[in-house]
Amino acid sequence: MLTKLQTFTTGAVVRWSGPDRFATSAEISAGNYGPGVAVLYVASGRVFSDALPGAPVAGMTRGPVLLVDTFELPRTVENEIARLQPHRIVILGGPATVSENVRAALGSFLP
Repeated sequence: MLTKLQTFTTGAVVRWSGPDRFATSAEISAGNYGPGVAVLYVASGRVFSDALPGAPVAGMTRGPVLLVDTFELPRTVENEIARLQPHRIVILGGPATVSENVRAALGSFLP
């Protein structure tokens, strides 16, 4: 697949991956964003319908999208949020997909 993708561009094709979808979102963020982002978007890694409509807004505002589990903030994502030092965090989805405990944990990263 990687070789086939290279036929569509004159630039480099890079693959980011991790052991799970949460770590992969952190790897993509780390490869594209430096510390001090204005806004960070967070969505459930279990429900694609939360992240999907948020992606265009994230692209327009140049903010990364990180995936969290419903009831847990994965360590890899936690480490990436700490590195990013966001000024604002926007949670995509309601409490059924991103629990109040995860929301509270996310709030601890804000200035």
